[in-house]
Amino acid sequence: MPKTKEALERYLGGGSIKWVGEKTAKKIVKEFGDETIYVLEKEPELLTRIKGITEEKAMDISASFIEKKELWKLVSFLEEMGIEASYAKKVYDTYGVNAIEEIKNDPYRLIDVVRGISFKAIDEAALRIGVNQDDEQRITYGIKYALLLSAYNGHTCVLRNNLLDFTSSLLQISESTIDIFINQLKVKEIIAIEERDEEDWVYLKEFYDAEMFIAAKLIRLDNVKNRKQIVYIEDKLEKQEKNNNIELSDKQKEAIYSVNKHNVCVITGGPGTRQNNNNKKHN
Repeated sequence: MPKTKEALERYLGGGSIKWVGEKTAKKIVKEFGDETIYVLEKEPELLTRIKGITEEKAMDISASFIEKKELWKLVSFLEEMGIEASYAKKVYDTYGVNAIEEIKNDPYRLIDVVRGISFKAIDEAALRIGVNQDDEQRITYGIKYALLLSAYNGHTCVLRNNLLDFTSSLLQISESTIDIFINQLKVKEIIAIEERDEEDWVYLKEFYDAEMFIAAKLIRLDNVKNRKQIVYIEDKLEKQEKNNNIELSDKQKEAIYSVNKHNVCVITGGPGTRQNNNNKKHN
Protein backbone atom coordinates (compact mmCIF):
# COMPACT_ATOMS: atom_id res chain seq x y z
CA MET A 1 0.00 0.00 0.00
CA PRO A 2 1.09 3.64 -0.45
CA LYS A 3 3.52 4.75 2.28
CA THR A 4 3.04 8.55 2.34
CA LYS A 5 -0.06 10.72 2.66
CA GLU A 6 0.52 12.13 -0.82
CA ALA A 7 0.82 8.66 -2.34
CA LEU A 8 -2.27 7.46 -0.47
CA GLU A 9 -4.19 10.49 -1.69
CA ARG A 10 -3.21 9.71 -5.29
CA TYR A 11 -4.14 6.05 -4.85
CA LEU A 12 -7.57 6.78 -3.36
CA GLY A 13 -8.30 9.40 -6.00
CA GLY A 14 -7.14 7.26 -8.90
CA GLY A 15 -10.62 6.06 -9.80
CA SER A 16 -10.42 2.48 -8.52
CA ILE A 17 -12.26 3.11 -5.23
CA LYS A 18 -16.01 3.44 -5.49
CA TRP A 19 -17.42 6.96 -4.83
CA VAL A 20 -13.92 8.43 -4.38
CA GLY A 21 -12.44 10.94 -6.81
CA GLU A 22 -9.51 13.31 -6.41
CA LYS A 23 -11.38 15.88 -4.31
CA THR A 24 -12.93 13.35 -1.96
CA ALA A 25 -9.59 11.57 -1.58
CA LYS A 26 -7.95 14.83 -0.47
CA LYS A 27 -10.71 15.45 2.06
CA ILE A 28 -10.41 11.93 3.50
CA VAL A 29 -6.65 12.07 3.89
CA LYS A 30 -6.81 15.62 5.32
CA GLU A 31 -9.42 14.53 7.87
CA PHE A 32 -7.82 11.28 9.02
CA GLY A 33 -4.13 11.64 8.14
CA ASP A 34 -2.06 8.65 9.28
CA GLU A 35 -5.23 6.89 10.45
CA THR A 36 -6.80 6.90 6.97
CA ILE A 37 -6.18 3.23 6.18
CA TYR A 38 -7.36 2.17 9.65
CA VAL A 39 -10.59 4.15 9.22
CA LEU A 40 -11.19 2.73 5.75
CA GLU A 41 -10.75 -0.82 6.99
CA LYS A 42 -12.02 -0.80 10.57
CA GLU A 43 -14.24 2.24 11.20
CA PRO A 44 -15.72 3.31 7.84
CA GLU A 45 -18.68 4.96 9.58
CA LEU A 46 -16.29 7.80 10.48
CA LEU A 47 -16.12 8.70 6.79
CA THR A 48 -19.53 10.33 7.21
CA ARG A 49 -17.66 13.30 8.69
CA ILE A 50 -16.81 14.17 5.09
CA LYS A 51 -19.51 16.25 3.44
CA GLY A 52 -21.34 14.23 0.79
CA ILE A 53 -20.47 10.80 2.21
CA THR A 54 -23.55 9.06 3.56
CA GLU A 55 -23.39 5.97 5.76
CA GLU A 56 -24.23 3.78 2.76
CA LYS A 57 -21.48 5.36 0.66
CA ALA A 58 -19.05 4.97 3.55
CA MET A 59 -19.68 1.22 3.64
CA ASP A 60 -19.27 1.02 -0.15
CA ILE A 61 -15.98 2.94 -0.01
CA SER A 62 -14.64 0.65 2.71
CA ALA A 63 -15.66 -2.53 0.88
CA SER A 64 -14.13 -1.27 -2.36
CA PHE A 65 -10.89 -0.26 -0.63
CA ILE A 66 -10.56 -3.64 1.12
CA GLU A 67 -11.28 -5.55 -2.07
CA LYS A 68 -8.65 -3.64 -4.03
CA LYS A 69 -6.12 -4.06 -1.22
CA GLU A 70 -6.70 -7.81 -0.99
CA LEU A 71 -6.72 -8.09 -4.77
CA TRP A 72 -3.25 -6.51 -4.90
CA LYS A 73 -2.01 -9.01 -2.33
CA LEU A 74 -3.58 -11.85 -4.28
CA VAL A 75 -1.98 -10.72 -7.55
CA SER A 76 1.46 -10.78 -5.88
CA PHE A 77 0.76 -14.16 -4.29
CA LEU A 78 -0.33 -15.74 -7.59
CA GLU A 79 2.64 -14.28 -9.43
CA GLU A 80 4.94 -15.84 -6.84
CA MET A 81 3.26 -19.16 -7.66
CA GLY A 82 3.94 -18.60 -11.35
CA ILE A 83 0.26 -18.01 -12.09
CA GLU A 84 -0.89 -15.13 -14.28
CA ALA A 85 -2.24 -12.06 -12.47
CA SER A 86 -5.23 -11.99 -14.84
CA TYR A 87 -6.75 -14.85 -12.83
CA ALA A 88 -6.76 -12.86 -9.58
CA LYS A 89 -10.23 -11.27 -9.93
CA LYS A 90 -11.92 -14.61 -10.59
CA VAL A 91 -10.16 -16.19 -7.62
CA TYR A 92 -11.06 -13.23 -5.37
CA ASP A 93 -14.70 -13.35 -6.46
CA THR A 94 -14.78 -17.02 -5.45
CA TYR A 95 -12.94 -16.93 -2.11
CA GLY A 96 -13.09 -13.27 -1.05
CA VAL A 97 -10.67 -11.82 1.49
CA ASN A 98 -9.60 -15.34 2.56
CA ALA A 99 -8.43 -16.26 -0.96
CA ILE A 100 -4.71 -16.47 -0.15
CA GLU A 101 -5.28 -18.63 2.92
CA GLU A 102 -7.66 -20.90 1.01
CA ILE A 103 -5.13 -21.42 -1.78
CA LYS A 104 -2.28 -22.02 0.66
CA ASN A 105 -4.36 -24.76 2.28
CA ASP A 106 -5.18 -26.36 -1.08
CA PRO A 107 -3.54 -24.88 -4.20
CA TYR A 108 -5.19 -27.45 -6.47
CA ARG A 109 -8.65 -26.00 -5.89
CA LEU A 110 -7.69 -23.26 -8.38
CA ILE A 111 -8.42 -25.83 -11.10
CA ASP A 112 -12.10 -25.72 -10.11
CA VAL A 113 -12.17 -21.92 -10.25
CA VAL A 114 -10.26 -20.81 -13.34
CA ARG A 115 -10.78 -22.34 -16.76
CA GLY A 116 -7.56 -23.19 -18.56
CA ILE A 117 -5.25 -22.50 -15.62
CA SER A 118 -1.88 -24.27 -15.75
CA PHE A 119 -1.83 -27.44 -13.66
CA LYS A 120 1.96 -27.46 -13.93
CA ALA A 121 2.24 -24.05 -12.25
CA ILE A 122 -0.13 -25.04 -9.46
CA ASP A 123 1.58 -28.39 -8.98
CA GLU A 124 5.06 -26.91 -8.80
CA ALA A 125 3.89 -24.36 -6.22
CA ALA A 126 2.17 -27.05 -4.17
CA LEU A 127 5.24 -29.29 -4.16
CA ARG A 128 7.40 -26.32 -3.11
CA ILE A 129 5.25 -25.72 -0.03
CA GLY A 130 5.54 -29.36 1.02
CA VAL A 131 2.69 -31.28 -0.65
CA ASN A 132 3.76 -34.90 -1.13
CA GLN A 133 3.91 -36.37 -4.63
CA ASP A 134 1.39 -39.07 -3.67
CA ASP A 135 -0.93 -36.64 -1.84
CA GLU A 136 -4.60 -37.54 -2.28
CA GLN A 137 -5.62 -34.05 -3.40
CA ARG A 138 -2.78 -33.92 -5.92
CA ILE A 139 -3.78 -37.18 -7.59
CA THR A 140 -7.49 -36.37 -7.45
CA TYR A 141 -7.02 -33.00 -9.10
CA GLY A 142 -4.56 -34.47 -11.61
CA ILE A 143 -7.33 -36.80 -12.79
CA LYS A 144 -9.89 -33.98 -12.80
CA TYR A 145 -7.51 -31.74 -14.71
CA ALA A 146 -6.98 -34.41 -17.38
CA LEU A 147 -10.76 -34.73 -17.84
CA LEU A 148 -11.22 -30.95 -17.92
CA LEU A 149 -8.43 -30.59 -20.48
CA SER A 150 -10.22 -33.12 -22.65
CA ALA A 151 -13.45 -31.13 -22.25
CA TYR A 152 -11.71 -27.93 -23.37
CA ASN A 153 -10.92 -29.83 -26.57
CA GLY A 154 -14.58 -30.78 -27.05
CA HIS A 155 -14.73 -34.24 -25.43
CA THR A 156 -17.02 -35.06 -22.51
CA CYS A 157 -15.26 -38.36 -21.78
CA VAL A 158 -11.99 -40.20 -22.38
CA LEU A 159 -10.90 -43.82 -22.59
CA ARG A 160 -9.74 -45.07 -19.22
CA ASN A 161 -6.42 -46.30 -20.62
CA ASN A 162 -5.73 -42.90 -22.18
CA LEU A 163 -6.60 -41.18 -18.91
CA LEU A 164 -4.21 -43.46 -17.01
CA ASP A 165 -1.41 -42.82 -19.46
CA PHE A 166 -1.83 -39.02 -19.49
CA THR A 167 -2.25 -38.63 -15.72
CA SER A 168 0.66 -40.93 -14.96
CA SER A 169 2.89 -38.79 -17.17
CA LEU A 170 1.50 -35.57 -15.66
CA LEU A 171 2.00 -36.57 -12.04
CA GLN A 172 4.91 -38.99 -12.39
CA ILE A 173 2.85 -41.55 -10.48
CA SER A 174 2.31 -45.19 -11.43
CA GLU A 175 -0.79 -46.06 -13.46
CA SER A 176 -1.77 -48.65 -10.86
CA THR A 177 -1.94 -45.95 -8.15
CA ILE A 178 -3.96 -43.65 -10.39
CA ASP A 179 -6.31 -46.52 -11.24
CA ILE A 180 -7.08 -46.96 -7.54
CA PHE A 181 -7.96 -43.28 -7.27
CA ILE A 182 -10.18 -43.48 -10.36
CA ASN A 183 -12.20 -46.21 -8.64
CA GLN A 184 -12.39 -44.13 -5.45
CA LEU A 185 -13.59 -41.07 -7.39
CA LYS A 186 -16.30 -43.19 -8.98
CA VAL A 187 -17.50 -44.31 -5.54
CA LYS A 188 -17.52 -40.67 -4.40
CA GLU A 189 -19.50 -39.78 -7.58
CA ILE A 190 -16.91 -37.24 -8.69
CA ILE A 191 -16.53 -39.17 -11.94
CA ALA A 192 -18.69 -41.65 -13.85
CA ILE A 193 -17.52 -44.66 -15.83
CA GLU A 194 -19.49 -46.11 -18.72
CA GLU A 195 -18.60 -49.37 -20.45
CA ARG A 196 -19.07 -49.39 -24.23
CA ASP A 197 -17.76 -52.05 -26.60
CA GLU A 198 -15.76 -53.60 -23.77
CA GLU A 199 -13.95 -50.33 -23.08
CA ASP A 200 -14.31 -47.98 -20.12
CA TRP A 201 -15.07 -44.31 -20.84
CA VAL A 202 -14.52 -41.90 -17.96
CA TYR A 203 -16.56 -38.69 -17.45
CA LEU A 204 -16.62 -35.96 -14.88
CA LYS A 205 -19.91 -36.71 -13.12
CA GLU A 206 -21.53 -33.39 -14.05
CA PHE A 207 -20.79 -34.01 -17.75
CA TYR A 208 -22.18 -37.54 -17.55
CA ASP A 209 -25.35 -36.33 -15.82
CA ALA A 210 -25.77 -33.58 -18.42
CA GLU A 211 -25.50 -36.05 -21.29
CA MET A 212 -27.97 -38.43 -19.64
CA PHE A 213 -30.41 -35.57 -19.02
CA ILE A 214 -30.23 -34.37 -22.62
CA ALA A 215 -30.55 -37.91 -24.00
CA ALA A 216 -33.63 -38.58 -21.85
CA LYS A 217 -35.23 -35.32 -22.99
CA LEU A 218 -34.56 -36.12 -26.66
CA ILE A 219 -36.02 -39.62 -26.31
CA ARG A 220 -39.10 -38.22 -24.59
CA LEU A 221 -39.53 -35.58 -27.29
CA ASP A 222 -39.08 -38.14 -30.04
CA ASN A 223 -41.81 -40.33 -28.56
CA VAL A 224 -44.39 -37.54 -28.41
CA LYS A 225 -47.06 -37.51 -31.12
CA ASN A 226 -46.03 -35.22 -33.95
CA ARG A 227 -48.65 -32.46 -33.99
CA LYS A 228 -46.73 -30.05 -36.20
CA GLN A 229 -46.54 -32.21 -39.32
CA ILE A 230 -47.64 -30.38 -42.46
CA VAL A 231 -49.51 -32.42 -45.05
CA TYR A 232 -48.62 -32.01 -48.71
CA ILE A 233 -45.40 -30.34 -47.66
CA GLU A 234 -43.79 -30.77 -51.09
CA ASP A 235 -46.48 -28.68 -52.77
CA LYS A 236 -46.46 -26.03 -50.06
CA LEU A 237 -42.67 -25.79 -50.11
CA GLU A 238 -42.67 -25.34 -53.87
CA LYS A 239 -45.20 -22.53 -53.49
CA GLN A 240 -43.01 -20.82 -50.87
CA GLU A 241 -40.01 -21.02 -53.20
CA LYS A 242 -41.94 -19.27 -55.95
CA ASN A 243 -43.41 -16.63 -53.63
CA ASN A 244 -39.98 -15.78 -52.21
CA ASN A 245 -38.06 -16.17 -55.47
CA ILE A 246 -35.68 -18.77 -54.06
CA GLU A 247 -34.62 -22.25 -55.08
CA LEU A 248 -33.61 -24.67 -52.34
CA SER A 249 -31.04 -27.37 -52.92
CA ASP A 250 -31.96 -31.03 -52.61
CA LYS A 251 -30.16 -31.23 -49.24
CA GLN A 252 -32.08 -28.24 -47.88
CA LYS A 253 -35.37 -29.79 -48.94
CA GLU A 254 -34.34 -33.08 -47.36
CA ALA A 255 -33.71 -31.25 -44.09
CA ILE A 256 -37.11 -29.55 -44.17
CA TYR A 257 -38.91 -32.84 -44.93
CA SER A 258 -37.07 -34.51 -42.06
CA VAL A 259 -37.98 -31.74 -39.59
CA ASN A 260 -41.60 -32.02 -40.72
CA LYS A 261 -41.68 -35.79 -40.28
CA HIS A 262 -39.74 -36.21 -37.04
CA ASN A 263 -39.84 -34.59 -33.61
CA VAL A 264 -36.06 -34.69 -33.26
CA CYS A 265 -33.54 -34.02 -36.02
CA VAL A 266 -29.82 -33.28 -36.02
CA ILE A 267 -28.79 -31.14 -38.98
CA THR A 268 -25.16 -30.24 -39.53
CA GLY A 269 -23.37 -28.19 -42.16
CA GLY A 270 -19.83 -28.51 -43.38
CA PRO A 271 -17.14 -25.90 -42.71
CA GLY A 272 -18.02 -22.55 -44.24
CA THR A 273 -21.72 -23.35 -44.62
CA ARG A 274 -23.71 -20.12 -44.78
CA GLN A 275 -26.44 -18.36 -46.72
CA ASN A 276 -25.33 -16.43 -49.77
CA ASN A 277 -27.81 -13.61 -50.27
CA ASN A 278 -26.44 -12.81 -53.72
CA ASN A 279 -27.47 -16.17 -55.17
CA LYS A 280 -30.97 -17.35 -55.90
CA LYS A 281 -29.92 -20.94 -55.35
CA HIS A 282 -28.90 -21.70 -51.75
CA ASN A 283 -26.32 -24.45 -51.28
